[in-house]
Parts: sequence; structure tokens; C-alpha cells
Amino acid sequence: MKSAIALSAAGVLAVACYAGPAAAQADACKVYVQTAVKLAQEAASKKCGFSGPEWSTDPKAQLSWCMGVSADRWRSDLPKRQQMVAQACKPAPAPPAVKK
Repeated sequence: MKSAIALSAAGVLAVACYAGPAAAQADACKVYVQTAVKLAQEAASKKCGFSGPEWSTDPKAQLSWCMGVSADRWRSDLPKRQQMVAQACKPAPAPPAVKK
């Protein structure tokens, strides 16, 4: 009985330790998702034409992408995307003026 309890306690501890980094990654990815979705929306409104999962306006897709890459990867990608939007995209044209 004691060995079963010790084994169960070790299993719980192992799961808690394993969940720690994943939970931290999920929390960090929430911040990433907010920024990435805003950039993707801006790129779409400016008709930039970027494609790929990193340019999705879907928060769930962005979260999935973030959880699948290292923190170093998404941290280095965001400034690159900001630069791409700032340099390569043109603002959406203004609607034509209404003649009276």
C-alpha cells in the first residue's frame, strides 16, 4: 500500500512538473496571440497579401502556432512581422468621396 501511495505521489509530482512549463508557455502565448492577431488584422486591412499560419486573424490558430514553436521563435518573429507591416504594406485606399 505504501508503495502504491508513493508511486501515486510521484506521478502527481511528475505531472505537476510537466504541466508547469506548458502552462507558462500557454500564458506567454496569450500575450503573443493578442499582438499577432492585431498585426494580422492590420496586414489584412492594408491588403498586404501575407499568407501562412502566422498571418491568421483567428486567435485559436495563432495560439496553436505559438504553442508549436519555441518562445525564442515567436519572440523573434513578432518584431519581423511588425517591420513587414510597417515597411511593405500600404494603407487601404480611402473610399471615394460622395458627390453632392
